[in-house]
Amino acid sequence: MSRPDPNEHNMRAFIAIKVAGEIRRRIIEIQNELKDINADIRWVKSENIHITLKFLGEVEDNRIIEVCRIVEDAVKTTGTFELSVETSGVFPGQGLPVVIWIGVSEGMEFLVKLYHSLEESLYRAGFEKEKRNFSAHLTIGRISSARNIKNLLQKLETFKNVGLGRMAAEAVYILRSDLTPEGPVYSVIKKVELN
Repeated sequence: MSRPDPNEHNMRAFIAIKVAGEIRRRIIEIQNELKDINADIRWVKSENIHITLKFLGEVEDNRIIEVCRIVEDAVKTTGTFELSVETSGVFPGQGLPVVIWIGVSEGMEFLVKLYHSLEESLYRAGFEKEKRNFSAHLTIGRISSARNIKNLLQKLETFKNVGLGRMAAEAVYILRSDLTPEGPVYSVIKKVELN
């Protein structure tokens, strides 16, 4: 049996689309309004807000170059596209919610096509397929307890059809996630332009 290589490291990695500045600014405004309710929520930092296309989990350092190449190949035919961000809600819909999200409406068909292209290419390379259906959303907060949950859900209803604006999806990012006591820190491994 081969011994593990002491020089081999793993990193938590995922593939995402970053959110444009104006939409990010509007999301901060919504977070600030929701903070007034004093519910038990861990808010996602504005620089960390993104649309996850694929969570890769723990990836060996020596496979990251392969992942970058797979992503470059998978997005070759996509091209840039427009997204509009204008709905909000919670997961799950029943029982105590866990996640507060903002959703994508226009441009969804391009996102789904991009997701399937990445999913198939990574599956052929040995990565597990996602068991849940793809849901294009931006997580803005994680609910930790039921404190003031009724007031929170009532307030969220007022953001149901919030129009946060449009953005161009111009690149896909392969990101590294380092968990810290203050929350995850994301760093860019590679930016892959859509053209």
